[in-house]
Amino acid sequence: MAFAPTVEPESPSPIEMPDVAPGDAAKTSVGLERDPRWQSVQRLIKTASFAKASRLSSFLLYIVERSLQGRTDEITEQQIGVHVFGRPTNYNPGDDNIVRQTARQLRQRLALYYQEEGHDELIQVIVPRGGYTPQFQYTSEQVAPIEDTSAAPAPDFISVANSIVNQENFPATTVAPIDGASKKFRPAFLIGLGVVLGVAIALIATYERDRLLFPHTETDKLWNVLFTPHQRTLVVPGDAGINMYGNLARTQVDAWEYGSGSYLSKPDAQTPSGFTWSPFAIRKYTTISDLKFVSTLLQRPNINRTRMEIRYARDITAPDLKDSNAILIGSPNYDPWIQLFDKNQTFQMVYNGAENSISILNHAPLKGEQASYKWSEAAPRTGYAVISLTDNLGSTGKILIVEGTTVGGVDAATDFLFGSPEMNTVVRDAVGKTGKLSNFEVLLETTLYLGGSMKTKIVAERVHPPS
Repeated sequence: MAFAPTVEPESPSPIEMPDVAPGDAAKTSVGLERDPRWQSVQRLIKTASFAKASRLSSFLLYIVERSLQGRTDEITEQQIGVHVFGRPTNYNPGDDNIVRQTARQLRQRLALYYQEEGHDELIQVIVPRGGYTPQFQYTSEQVAPIEDTSAAPAPDFISVANSIVNQENFPATTVAPIDGASKKFRPAFLIGLGVVLGVAIALIATYERDRLLFPHTETDKLWNVLFTPHQRTLVVPGDAGINMYGNLARTQVDAWEYGSGSYLSKPDAQTPSGFTWSPFAIRKYTTISDLKFVSTLLQRPNINRTRMEIRYARDITAPDLKDSNAILIGSPNYDPWIQLFDKNQTFQMVYNGAENSISILNHAPLKGEQASYKWSEAAPRTGYAVISLTDNLGSTGKILIVEGTTVGGVDAATDFLFGSPEMNTVVRDAVGKTGKLSNFEVLLETTLYLGGSMKTKIVAERVHPPS
């Protein structure tokens, strides 16, 4: 029996053949061999984090080589698509976002690399959001490109130390000349000061990297209301097991059945005769798209994790959604708890068991809007997603709902929420003149192409007045 579209995996992207293989990159980069920035990137692509990621390595080598050679006019989405991913010269990046997708993955992989395997690298390469021209961050002045200062005297370390002490408004003092008994003081002082400076440099480097990778935006106001120090925040990936059961039974389990477990006694929730494996209804599965959302969320440094919990949908209860903030990911088929918030929503996702299809109902269509939007498998395949902010059941916190008619829809919502400039506009609209973030809903339409590329646009938007 066919499953509903919500469990249908999107076609994986075909393996892209890079214009320049990572192992041959040095051969094409004459004049860069002695540049410490190029040497750093060469070391990076040979590490475990990048050795098997040929697409990311080729992307990185292309933009770094062009940047170091002063050919920044070639670092565009169009040129990268042509030279790295073999796209035709007349391809439309608006219909094929392979470059944007790969850039996002590269930023995440670089951030993880410099936190773990490459934490000792003296040069870090950063690909800022909003562009592809790399920037280089130096964790040691010894490797930074500098002007010729051979004629200049070396800095007096003791004078520098005195300057630091005086700038910090400590009691007036000086560092004693290093002679006689004061020589015993020198090693301890230098080691202590070196440790302090080293920690400061590391903190500044981390801050600058995060600032470039994740600049402050309007969307930060959304995370600020969802992640607070005085209230826990539940991040809830969907329950693919309950969705598979729903497909077999051609029904949508409601929140009461889900919370009580009463659906487990129904015939379709049992192991078929002649088999010994566990039924779908009790298996703990989730989807790659939900995990992608959680992974992307955890990459953000401005998320307050002090009271954050990642919980499986089957392991929470209605009281959890009364007292906590939460992010519910998936759809009502994957997470029946989403249905508890339908009464406050303009856009409601529903499952039709007879047709085995999913639609989004628009309970209050405005001019130019449809009363319903239905997932379509006809080429080009069209899916929908909803991002909505609403009050929790006790009106003591906030619930963010991220749902899609397909896993591709959830992917589109994730990309929109974390990477689209239009999300900043949505939040700005929801803040309005009050300065306080109001509840909102956004209905997205996404077109799915071969290879998984998506083109997403806003179909409808609502901002709800404060209750």
